[in-house]
Amino acid sequence: MKVARVRSRDGTIVPFERRRIEAAVARAAERTGEEDPHAAIEVADLVEMALGRRYALGRSRGVDQSVPDVAEIEDLIEEALVELGHAGIAKAYILERARDARVRAVLEDGDEDAPERSEAVAKPRGDGAAGQGREDASQARRDAARAARRAPRVLVAGGVEAWSRARIVAALVSEADVPRALAEDVAAKVEERVFASGLKRVSTALVRELVDNDLVERGLAEALRRTRPVGMPRHDLSRWIAAGEPEAEPGAAAPRALEARVAGELLRRFAHEDVLPEALQEALADGEFGLEDLDRVHLDLAVALPCELLAAGEFEPLRGFELLEDLARAAARTARGVVLEDCGTLLSVLTRTPRSVAPDRLASWLVALAAVSRACGRTIDLAPRLRPRERGPAVPPWLERFVEDLVEAEADGPRTGLARTFVDASELVAAAASSPALERGVELCLARGRIVPTFGSATERAVAPGLVRGARERGALALRAAVTLNLPRAARRAGPWREDALFEDLHGAVARGLDALCALRDLRRGASGSGPRARVGYAVVPVGLREALAWLGDGEVRPEAAARLLAFLSEAAKRLGQERGLAVALCGTYGERDAQRFAALDARRQQVVQPSLFQAGESARTDSAYSSGLDLVPGSSNPVERIEAAADAAASLACGVLDAPGFLRAIALPGEGRAPLLSGLEAFERERVRRRVRTGGLYALPPATESSLYSEEEVPTAER
Repeated sequence: MKVARVRSRDGTIVPFERRRIEAAVARAAERTGEEDPHAAIEVADLVEMALGRRYALGRSRGVDQSVPDVAEIEDLIEEALVELGHAGIAKAYILERARDARVRAVLEDGDEDAPERSEAVAKPRGDGAAGQGREDASQARRDAARAARRAPRVLVAGGVEAWSRARIVAALVSEADVPRALAEDVAAKVEERVFASGLKRVSTALVRELVDNDLVERGLAEALRRTRPVGMPRHDLSRWIAAGEPEAEPGAAAPRALEARVAGELLRRFAHEDVLPEALQEALADGEFGLEDLDRVHLDLAVALPCELLAAGEFEPLRGFELLEDLARAAARTARGVVLEDCGTLLSVLTRTPRSVAPDRLASWLVALAAVSRACGRTIDLAPRLRPRERGPAVPPWLERFVEDLVEAEADGPRTGLARTFVDASELVAAAASSPALERGVELCLARGRIVPTFGSATERAVAPGLVRGARERGALALRAAVTLNLPRAARRAGPWREDALFEDLHGAVARGLDALCALRDLRRGASGSGPRARVGYAVVPVGLREALAWLGDGEVRPEAAARLLAFLSEAAKRLGQERGLAVALCGTYGERDAQRFAALDARRQQVVQPSLFQAGESARTDSAYSSGLDLVPGSSNPVERIEAAADAAASLACGVLDAPGFLRAIALPGEGRAPLLSGLEAFERERVRRRVRTGGLYALPPATESSLYSEEEVPTAER
């Protein structure tokens, strides 16, 4: 028989809520870093069973008609955690319970404003002592009355409350884990300053500032960090309000509203100041590395969802439009956007009806998808497989109609939010060769950036930027976070022709960046998402690759150096990520904002300038943005040399996305009666595969050291 009611701490009878037990255990598990979603459920089951047996037995014997109290339930939770083998969670739960008890004790004692509560009232020991006691009590009441008149009112959210020293003590004990005696001393000093100011009303912000000042004077840095609020300057907020609607940020599908910008700034400051260790805070602020979208640190950067996860049952034309709502919700839970993967069946259903019989459902669906993308401020892209099976048709029946509708959607000019389509380069080239009409449509979509080629290997393929899928893997993928590396600064430190010194410097840079990703992982550890369960990955993004290579080559960007550098970064990211329990891939996308930030910071760092060495109008410093992505095609006039250089660099990577600006135009092969972009892409893919066969492990990285901030964990496998 289940227990229906419990007695709360104040003696009232309230309904029994099982979810409170699960929430308390989940909080304790999150603090220990144990991600066992079943632990809270098992503990709640055991506690509920124990309560039912204990009180059902009492009622059957007519002995005990009472209900359990909160303290008894907490004891049972501790016992259940120990019996189930969750010793770490039990310890965290016991510590939290003890801290809550200290806070309750402070609040139950109440304010110590009135002296009679502490020492003014003494027990009489005779007539004289009794008279003296009454006089002391009278004087204490007068002192308390004067103190009450001096006490200001406190402005809180929703109204005004009376001054309470006990609340300051409770906050220090609860939030900063300060011993009660020290908390009472700090609260007394703060109260003394407030009363001496003569203010009639004070804000909670002022009280916090006074508490922080006292903690600084006492040298309690850790307690100060825990109690310091996250805020932003009023000047910045006023400036944002006066500026009106801002422009879209790099990588964003649409500008963000003011409230979203303010919330993002608070999240960014919290992540920078409270999530990262102090050493990484300094390196991040100094521009050694960057972290993408810290203003949405609670969200994944991007998610790839197989179409079959969203669509239940058989596909119908109207089901495609119903999926738009699901895609909008999924995209809103990401920082950048969502990719609908393996959507060939859906596209086939939307193109099943001829245009002469019914309106073009696929064209309407693409326009509606673009509208949803603009409305939620995220990108919504597609990643169909042109040959999902080994013996499947080289040209799926929906492809030609799909390409026609993509071209028609932008007949009057570029359409904001229109989906990009990520397609394997070899599959795309083979399919486009099937008909001249399809070849012309694909060529135009490649030029507009609506079709983006990808490349992969026999064991893994790139679904979208930063999202890598194993050959036999199914299910959703999530790009949790991405770290950007300031390559030009590392190249300057190494110096021209010092490739070994550059690699040594970059090894440390990758390690720092991955430690920062571990901090973001720990922040999200234990958090339950509302979307489908996904395999989580991370990305390392090189920024300023072209500038770094130019510095390394003393002004010349050498393709062979680019290939070695990319191979080293890819191998370092993978192996150092394994040591930290992270699945990491090298990615050329993202980093648009840090390309500007790194360039501006490095320009200010270059203090040694000799103007006499430069002609009039030239400058030794520049504030222009660094290059982003893996666009390393040299400026040779020979297209064959450009293709070979690009293939050499790409061969060092297992998979990737060819979305760098100008990449396809650089490798185009003009010729009579040929599509230049497709011809260049075909030659590039042929060269890449040929060179990939000869590429192996090139570098012996230094062994793992104890300097890493995070210990080794098991890396999630890419194949399930």
